[in-house]
Amino acid sequence: NAGNTGDIVNQFKGRVNYDFYIARTELSNLSYCKFLNSVANLSDPYGLYDENMEKGACGGIIRRAANGIFIYSCKSGYELMPVVYVNYYDIARYANWMHYGCPIGQCIIGVTEGTADKGAYDTSDYESVRYGKKEAYEIFGKRNEGALYWIPSEDEWYKAAYHNPTKIGNRKYYDFPTQTSNAPSLEDANYMLDNHFSIGGPYYLSSVDSFENSPSYYGTLQQGGNVWEWIEDWQYGQVGSRGLRGGSWSYTSYGLNAVNTDPGGINDSGYVFGARICKSTTVEGWKPVKTPLLARLYEYLLTMPKNHLIFLIVGLSSIVLLSGILCLIFICLFLKRR
Repeated sequence: NAGNTGDIVNQFKGRVNYDFYIARTELSNLSYCKFLNSVANLSDPYGLYDENMEKGACGGIIRRAANGIFIYSCKSGYELMPVVYVNYYDIARYANWMHYGCPIGQCIIGVTEGTADKGAYDTSDYESVRYGKKEAYEIFGKRNEGALYWIPSEDEWYKAAYHNPTKIGNRKYYDFPTQTSNAPSLEDANYMLDNHFSIGGPYYLSSVDSFENSPSYYGTLQQGGNVWEWIEDWQYGQVGSRGLRGGSWSYTSYGLNAVNTDPGGINDSGYVFGARICKSTTVEGWKPVKTPLLARLYEYLLTMPKNHLIFLIVGLSSIVLLSGILCLIFICLFLKRR
């Protein structure tokens, strides 16, 4: 459904002008373990493994040293639970690794690192921005053209979660990613409702393929609840605060709602921070597609504050009226000369 109209009640979020794939599930500990064993077995210069993955709440990955190498394994029972304690850079490097075809090697260009014209993400500024040597900037951490795998943008994530092109009415979106505009029950999503948890201890997390009875229209699972998922956009456009979407097992229904984008700091990771990955539909990789001018103008006018819109209408009306008066004066002068 490329080129779908955005959500009319939420600043037209959800418009995506190209086809793309998004993972049906959140990234699991099992998948992330494969990544770590491929790229961080001799050294881990960028902290792709966080010790909290073993010791912290909800962590599901163990690291052990043996014969000069690191070996990563999942805790028993955590294999299909979402990986947590990952920051934005971890996931960008995971996307690079996927883009390169999941090679075995160290954290270098062609394995986890990229440049402006190589890989899914240019990682050259990551450490400078992370440690305050350089200020974050608008395109910092955004995918390269030609990316085969990437972190979803807010519009991509939003469309996958809330859009339904067959929905009756002018608004083709739901408020929740379970094909409903009513808060889901605890049987349909893993979150906190009336101070009760859907799963509870000791795990609190649900496996990434759970809640199959409440998918989005496009078939994604748990875009609401379980763990927050990183998105590529800055929260509300504020450079330096990356967005997180979907809520978590320890958050209320507001986190699942379409209106909410939570903030994620430059170096944030936590026991409820996870991820979901997108994939290109072509071997050429992702390419931006501009929104048609008339569609952009329509959306701009509908999202404009009412007082600004009134001012614009009055201004345009005044210009039209003044133009008419000037034309009339010109015609009168022309006729008088004749």
